[in-house]
Amino acid sequence: MNEPHDNDPATELAIINKKRAALQKLVKLTSMLSRLHQGLQSVLLMGNPTSYIPEKVISNFKNMTDKLASQSTEKLQITLSNTDIKINRDIKRVLEISQQNETELTTQIGQATNTSSELNFEEYVAAFKKNAQTSIALRIALKARNTPIKPFSLSIPEKFINHQILELDEKETACKSKIQSSMETINHDIGTLIKRADFPDDMKKKLDETRAHLRSNIDYFSSGGPIENMPILSEQFEEPQNNAETTNEGLHVDTTTEESEAEVITPIITEKEKALLKRSLITRTKEWLFTPWNTKWKDIDKYK
Repeated sequence: MNEPHDNDPATELAIINKKRAALQKLVKLTSMLSRLHQGLQSVLLMGNPTSYIPEKVISNFKNMTDKLASQSTEKLQITLSNTDIKINRDIKRVLEISQQNETELTTQIGQATNTSSELNFEEYVAAFKKNAQTSIALRIALKARNTPIKPFSLSIPEKFINHQILELDEKETACKSKIQSSMETINHDIGTLIKRADFPDDMKKKLDETRAHLRSNIDYFSSGGPIENMPILSEQFEEPQNNAETTNEGLHVDTTTEESEAEVITPIITEKEKALLKRSLITRTKEWLFTPWNTKWKDIDKYK
């Protein structure tokens, strides 16, 4: 005897599709948090002399630096200068984004940023991460040629960026837990729907394909693969993404593999430093973030 069901098959399918749409948005959000995280880590490294770049990072960026080998030193220097200018221009907006909560960030996914009508929210963050990692690759390439390079001049305290990296890590971890739970729930719901006698056979076949695709996402996610490369972002769910990205001044760098390989080291901040940040630095920096764009960090009174 078949068990009674509260909803008809069409309603159940609509619920599953709604859950899948929410999952896609959650994956996009988590991917954006990851890119923010990596972009800010890269900015911290840019602020150090090239002699301070760890060998592990140099190794992780090898694919990118190899693509720069044929370029002249002058071309690399010009591109580095232009890239750093863009990063300096965008860092304030990126830090504003990093402080928003999950609800605020989710509502803005797919929308245009306040600073550009051409890039949407995720593209803006992805471009920032790409520029930051391109800057590191250029610095490594110039270092290999024994070319003097000035560290990137941070417009805000390094400790605040460190603090934001830790907060982004917490947000990303929470989102990943929700992704795992959501995928398992959808997988279970599809299995239940397929077993229903009143569900059309042709739709069962389509749902079987969807479940197989979802299973590949679950396996990929469980293996610890980078969230940016999850199969759920493939053409079955949305438009395929362009694998190649281009840096400034026409230098071409394929950063597809660097999404998973070009990891940088997160600096450690002590509990005592956290307490000091909460009392003074965070308050001042947040005040600065919401001032007009031409306001400089040094203009914020630390004794208010």
